[in-house]
Amino acid sequence: MSCFYLLYHHYKAVFNLLSLTLLILCSSSRCEAELLLTSTRIIFSSDKTEQTYSIKNRGDLPVMIQAWVDKNEEGGSPDSANSPFIVIPPVFRLEPGTMQNLRIIYNRKKLSTEQETLFWLNLYEIPSKPKNIPDEYSTLTVTVKTQVKFLFRPKKIGRLELALDKLHFSFYSQAGKTYLKLTNPTPFYITMNSLALVAEQSLVLPSQFIAPNTVHHIEIKDFSKLKKGNVVVRFTVINDEGNDLLGTQTLSM
Repeated sequence: MSCFYLLYHHYKAVFNLLSLTLLILCSSSRCEAELLLTSTRIIFSSDKTEQTYSIKNRGDLPVMIQAWVDKNEEGGSPDSANSPFIVIPPVFRLEPGTMQNLRIIYNRKKLSTEQETLFWLNLYEIPSKPKNIPDEYSTLTVTVKTQVKFLFRPKKIGRLELALDKLHFSFYSQAGKTYLKLTNPTPFYITMNSLALVAEQSLVLPSQFIAPNTVHHIEIKDFSKLKKGNVVVRFTVINDEGNDLLGTQTLSM
C-alpha cells in the first residue's frame, strides 16, 4: 500500500472530521432559544380558572414546542409533572414569525391561601433541520428548554409592592465572618435583581431569590472596606411587570 494512498485517506478523514466540527460550531449560534416571551413571569391569581400566555417564534425556521407546568423537579417531564395546571395545546408546531396563545387551566386543586406557591412553565423547543445542509453531512440537533417563573398568588395577599417595606436587613458576625441577614416575613417570593451596601465605598452582593417567610444569610467578604457609621442597603426587586422597584434601608455599623 503506497504512502500516497495512506496520506490521502488520512487527510480525507481529518477533513471530514473538521467539516463536521465546523458544521456543529456554525450551527451553535442556533442553540439559543428562538422564542420571544410575553413576560419573564406569570402571576396566576387564585380567583382565576385559566390564563393566557403568548409566545412567538422569532427565528427563520419552524420549531416544535412541548409545554407544561411543574415544580422544577429533577428530571422533570410532562408525564411526571406534579402540578394542578394544564397547558393547551401541550404540543404544537410554531412557524417562523407566528405567535401562539397558550391556555393555562387550573384544575382547582387546593393550594396555599396564605402565601404564593412557585411553579415553572416549561417550553421545550426542538428546532427544524436547516434546509441548506447537504444530506451527506451529519448534523447535531440541539434542543432548548426555557423556563418561565409561574407564581400562584392568593388574591387576599394583594400586590408585591406591599412587601418592599417589610423586608428586614441586619449585620451579625460568626466565627470571624460577617454576614448580612435578610429576612422576608411576607407571603411573596422576592426576586432581588441587585443588592449593594453603600457607604464611603460600595460593596456589590449577589442577587437573591427569597421564598416567603424565610431568612437568607449572605457572607460579606470585604466588610472591612465599610467604615464605621451608617451603611445604606440598596436593592431592586423585580415586580409583576418585570420592572425594577428600588428599595433602601439604613443600618448602623
